[in-house]
Amino acid sequence: MKSSSGSQTDGWLKKKGVKLLQSLSSSWRSRSVVPLTGTRTLVNGLVKGLRLNTTVPYRTSFQGKQVAGWTQVYGDILSFATIRGASHGAPFSQPKRSIVLFNAFLEGKQLPQAL
Repeated sequence: MKSSSGSQTDGWLKKKGVKLLQSLSSSWRSRSVVPLTGTRTLVNGLVKGLRLNTTVPYRTSFQGKQVAGWTQVYGDILSFATIRGASHGAPFSQPKRSIVLFNAFLEGKQLPQAL
Protein backbone atom coordinates (compact mmCIF):
# COMPACT_ATOMS: atom_id res chain seq x y z
CA MET A 1 0.00 0.00 0.00
CA LYS A 2 1.25 3.46 -0.87
CA SER A 3 0.52 6.26 1.53
CA SER A 4 2.22 9.11 -0.34
CA SER A 5 0.10 9.07 -3.48
CA GLY A 6 -2.67 7.08 -1.89
CA SER A 7 -3.56 5.37 -5.18
CA GLN A 8 -3.12 1.78 -3.96
CA THR A 9 -4.60 2.58 -0.55
CA ASP A 10 -7.54 4.41 -2.12
CA GLY A 11 -8.21 1.49 -4.46
CA TRP A 12 -8.07 -0.99 -1.60
CA LEU A 13 -10.35 1.16 0.56
CA LYS A 14 -12.87 1.60 -2.25
CA LYS A 15 -12.95 -2.12 -2.95
CA LYS A 16 -13.25 -3.09 0.72
CA GLY A 17 -15.52 -0.16 1.52
CA VAL A 18 -18.02 -1.12 -1.17
CA LYS A 19 -18.03 -4.72 0.09
CA LEU A 20 -18.50 -3.47 3.67
CA LEU A 21 -21.38 -1.18 2.71
CA GLN A 22 -23.07 -3.88 0.62
CA SER A 23 -22.83 -6.33 3.52
CA LEU A 24 -24.12 -3.86 6.06
CA SER A 25 -26.95 -2.60 3.87
CA SER A 26 -28.20 -6.13 3.22
CA SER A 27 -28.11 -6.77 6.98
CA TRP A 28 -29.97 -3.55 7.73
CA ARG A 29 -32.74 -4.30 5.22
CA SER A 30 -33.47 -7.73 6.60
CA ARG A 31 -33.25 -7.01 10.35
CA SER A 32 -34.36 -4.33 12.74
CA VAL A 33 -31.05 -4.62 14.59
CA VAL A 34 -27.67 -4.61 12.84
CA PRO A 35 -25.81 -7.84 13.75
CA LEU A 36 -22.88 -6.97 16.01
CA THR A 37 -20.69 -9.98 15.33
CA GLY A 38 -20.89 -9.60 11.55
CA THR A 39 -20.16 -5.90 11.76
CA ARG A 40 -17.19 -6.47 14.09
CA THR A 41 -15.83 -9.09 11.69
CA LEU A 42 -16.01 -6.59 8.83
CA VAL A 43 -14.38 -3.83 10.89
CA ASN A 44 -11.62 -6.21 12.02
CA GLY A 45 -10.94 -7.07 8.37
CA LEU A 46 -10.71 -3.38 7.51
CA VAL A 47 -8.36 -2.77 10.45
CA LYS A 48 -6.15 -5.66 9.41
CA GLY A 49 -6.04 -4.46 5.79
CA LEU A 50 -5.09 -0.94 6.88
CA ARG A 51 -2.57 -2.32 9.40
CA LEU A 52 -4.03 -0.31 12.27
CA ASN A 53 -3.40 -0.98 15.95
CA THR A 54 -5.97 -0.75 18.70
CA THR A 55 -5.42 2.52 20.57
CA VAL A 56 -8.47 2.26 22.86
CA PRO A 57 -9.45 -1.32 23.76
CA TYR A 58 -13.05 -2.53 23.42
CA ARG A 59 -14.96 -1.00 26.33
CA THR A 60 -18.36 0.25 27.43
CA SER A 61 -19.48 3.82 26.87
CA PHE A 62 -21.94 5.60 29.11
CA GLN A 63 -24.84 8.04 28.99
CA GLY A 64 -25.11 9.24 32.57
CA LYS A 65 -24.96 6.13 34.76
CA GLN A 66 -26.38 3.86 32.05
CA VAL A 67 -24.35 1.74 29.63
CA ALA A 68 -24.96 3.45 26.29
CA GLY A 69 -23.01 1.03 24.11
CA TRP A 70 -19.53 -0.20 23.31
CA THR A 71 -16.57 1.31 21.50
CA GLN A 72 -13.07 0.55 20.26
CA VAL A 73 -10.61 2.91 18.56
CA TYR A 74 -8.01 1.93 15.96
CA GLY A 75 -5.09 4.24 15.24
CA ASP A 76 -6.23 7.82 15.00
CA ILE A 77 -8.52 7.31 12.01
CA LEU A 78 -11.15 4.70 12.88
CA SER A 79 -13.57 4.31 15.77
CA PHE A 80 -16.11 1.52 16.11
CA ALA A 81 -19.11 2.28 18.29
CA THR A 82 -22.46 0.69 19.02
CA ILE A 83 -25.57 2.02 20.72
CA ARG A 84 -27.15 -0.41 23.18
CA GLY A 85 -30.69 -1.39 22.32
CA ALA A 86 -30.73 0.54 19.05
CA SER A 87 -31.97 -0.60 15.67
CA HIS A 88 -30.75 0.85 12.38
CA GLY A 89 -32.87 3.90 13.22
CA ALA A 90 -30.85 4.61 16.39
CA PRO A 91 -31.89 8.27 16.79
CA PHE A 92 -35.52 7.16 16.94
CA SER A 93 -35.13 4.05 19.10
CA GLN A 94 -32.40 5.39 21.46
CA PRO A 95 -32.33 9.20 21.15
CA LYS A 96 -30.40 9.99 24.36
CA ARG A 97 -27.69 7.42 23.67
CA SER A 98 -27.51 8.53 20.03
CA ILE A 99 -26.93 12.17 20.95
CA VAL A 100 -24.03 11.17 23.24
CA LEU A 101 -22.38 9.37 20.30
CA PHE A 102 -23.12 12.21 17.88
CA ASN A 103 -21.79 14.92 20.24
CA ALA A 104 -18.57 12.96 20.87
CA PHE A 105 -18.12 12.67 17.10
CA LEU A 106 -18.69 16.41 16.51
CA GLU A 107 -16.34 17.38 19.33
CA GLY A 108 -13.66 14.87 18.29
CA LYS A 109 -13.75 13.26 21.73
CA GLN A 110 -13.92 9.68 22.92
CA LEU A 111 -17.21 8.31 24.19
CA PRO A 112 -17.78 8.80 27.95
CA GLN A 113 -16.50 6.18 30.37
CA ALA A 114 -18.07 5.22 33.71
CA LEU A 115 -18.28 7.99 36.29
